[in-house]
Amino acid sequence: MVLRFIALCLVFALPALAAEKPAPKAAPNPAANAKELKPEEGPGNYALCLETARAYPQQGLELARRWQTLDGGEPADHCLAVAQIGVRLYHEAAIGLVKLGLESKFSPSLRAGLLAQAAQAYSLDDDLEHALEAQTAALKLIPVGTPAAAPVLVDRAVTQGELKKYAEAIEDLDAALALNPKNAEALAFRANAHRELKQYEAALKDANAALAVDAKSTDALLERGLIFRATGNAAAARSDWEAVIGLEPESASARAAKTHIAQLDAKPAP
Repeated sequence: MVLRFIALCLVFALPALAAEKPAPKAAPNPAANAKELKPEEGPGNYALCLETARAYPQQGLELARRWQTLDGGEPADHCLAVAQIGVRLYHEAAIGLVKLGLESKFSPSLRAGLLAQAAQAYSLDDDLEHALEAQTAALKLIPVGTPAAAPVLVDRAVTQGELKKYAEAIEDLDAALALNPKNAEALAFRANAHRELKQYEAALKDANAALAVDAKSTDALLERGLIFRATGNAAAARSDWEAVIGLEPESASARAAKTHIAQLDAKPAP
């Protein structure tokens, strides 16, 4: 199954600052933006820096470093990490985000968000063990049983799955689904974990449940096709994979579906 991480949220870690002033359009010249930095105007600097980091990551690096020299503090550090992700300095970004998440004076919920971002940066750097540590640290800052825990639980389950810790992934997905039983993404991920453990009945139940919530979920269709193939139903597997291709012909899911169909044609499932 093609797994996807929750998209990197570049602003939510410090929403109070960002919300106070709309982000201006980033200029292609970092020097031009640097002139707009004002030591006394944190919210405006934060908005300007994040906008630049998103649109022009290399320039965002320069702007964030300039802001740090103006005593931009933790918002400047966060902006630097956002820019580092944009230029694929994932390890450096993750280290900075972990430091912010563990040591900053922000509220627990904001620190949890920074640690979740750090985990995503580690994952992009293929450092899954540290991603898992950051996700676990984030969950310790979120009250048990609250909706805010659900996306981090799903992210940690994905990491667990990548590490082949399928039983642990199922535990996290159980917790996430207890908070939101109609989370099609979490259901599809749990179907994947059950299939990897050869728990095909449970896997099929979850895949069907995901499709009942979202009939166009390509993750769930792709996964259900794998379950069908594993249980000897090649025709049903082909049907689901063809549906994936029809729904999102240019996607990674479609490419995976085409590969599975080619394997099916080359060597029919037993």
